[in-house]
Amino acid sequence: MKTESPDQPRNLISLKCHCGEFHVIDLLIPEWNYFYQTVEELGEYTTVHLIHTNKKYSVQRIYIAVHGMKAKELPKLGFKEV
Repeated sequence: MKTESPDQPRNLISLKCHCGEFHVIDLLIPEWNYFYQTVEELGEYTTVHLIHTNKKYSVQRIYIAVHGMKAKELPKLGFKEV
């Protein structure tokens, strides 16, 4: 979820994360620009399939980008099973 502030430069975007925080990304940094374009094109969430349990979760892309994740932790993080 994107938020904008009139005091914030246009190249900075705040994204609300599953962790409860807002993470600010700078669109002038090529990797974050690519990330933001991916979110705009493919959506805020992606499906992560845990092969060892054969379960799938809908996980927020910004969460993965900022925090990373380990498969064994995924069921405990509160993401929706799909």
